[in-house]
Amino acid sequence: MEQHRACVVSERMLRFLRHFELSSADQRRLVIAALTAHKPASAGGGWIPPLDVLRRVESLVADSSGAGHDEAVVRELDQLAGALDLTAIPGAFECAAEGLGDPVTVRVTRLYDADPSGDFVMELHWRARDGSDLRARREAVAASAISESGFEMYVRSPLSTPAPWSLYGLVGRPQSGELAGGIAEIRVDAVADLRARMATVLSKALPDQPGVGHLQACLARLMAQGRRVSAALGAGEMLGALEAWSSDGVPPGIPVPLEPAFRDAQQGEHWVWTFGPSTTPERGIAVLSASFEASDHSFGGIVGERWLECAERTRSQLFAFHLPSDVKAIPALLARIDQWLEHRPLFVVARGETLARLELGLRASEVDVVDGVVISGVFSAIRPSSVLAPRPRLVVAPGAARDVADAAYSGVDGAAFALLNDLELPLHVERWLAARAAASDGGGGK
Repeated sequence: MEQHRACVVSERMLRFLRHFELSSADQRRLVIAALTAHKPASAGGGWIPPLDVLRRVESLVADSSGAGHDEAVVRELDQLAGALDLTAIPGAFECAAEGLGDPVTVRVTRLYDADPSGDFVMELHWRARDGSDLRARREAVAASAISESGFEMYVRSPLSTPAPWSLYGLVGRPQSGELAGGIAEIRVDAVADLRARMATVLSKALPDQPGVGHLQACLARLMAQGRRVSAALGAGEMLGALEAWSSDGVPPGIPVPLEPAFRDAQQGEHWVWTFGPSTTPERGIAVLSASFEASDHSFGGIVGERWLECAERTRSQLFAFHLPSDVKAIPALLARIDQWLEHRPLFVVARGETLARLELGLRASEVDVVDGVVISGVFSAIRPSSVLAPRPRLVVAPGAARDVADAAYSGVDGAAFALLNDLELPLHVERWLAARAAASDGGGGK
């Protein structure tokens, strides 16, 4: 999948999960019922709702500007807004205390079919971290402008000290009294000395650190085209990571690309991302990304916040990456992670669709470098405990806590949809690791 598209998918999924986390018990029941109604009968346990369905369900708990759901929101406008993606060029702007702000071109494109029944009005807004809001532009848009190639609007950046900002849109037809639908926000950072720092970091050369070159390319693409690659990092964090990177290795305390994982059939390059805790790591945790997500999906949004906190508390080096479709290449990829960890314990977290590929890859491995597996899914035809038996494993799935199996098995009851497990996976992993340590009197060796 094209990297920007995969990043948008991750952004929308993580945004949905944040809204779900903030919703009431009654709203959550509505979400589960709506997901159940939309799930195809032929879909397996790892089903992930497509973007249009995700938007419909998300509208049950929040409108896309982040405010509480209003029953009067017109469905057509809400679906139109959900189908639109914003890209800001450049993807960051200079801090300024006075003046007009930097010019920013905003391209509005369609992610999926949503043809409006007529012309509409569109607004673009800046939102600060403290929630304050500034309208940047308002103009009429012809229905014919909605397409994959899209159209452009022109705004000025807000006056700001260094900080992350959000840019979002609203669509409506005020003459008919209909309420607006909100276009999902994107991150656009205010960065001090942006141009000078960009010139410095893009010329930095660390030949033995391949991640530097990839992060430089991500930053350059974000600034020149507005195309997003990372679900976790804005331009300000990319700059900071590149400035902190040295020949000693990746900077701790921030997600960064580590090394190439593989090339797919279209010659697209997939990367291993990593996050290092502030102390020397005792183990590695590899959180697998689905094929339709950004490589660093689990480092972004509310899910990323929880994984990074887990890494600090458990002294774990985190990794996030896709698995290659050629399962024979998976053992070599896991072996490289093991070597990077200097053979400290490695635990792999398989989410949804990644499980099948991981299982085939482990079967193809002559040398097993994985010390345990965490599995998040929904299993209707088999017992949760049978998955990847008899290796050490934690299964998060409906009915997993009631299942009884070998001593290597632990089960936690999960959600009816594997996507919802992502919110609690870091905590389940942390508790599982603590239980394993207690059972072995604190020993953590291989």
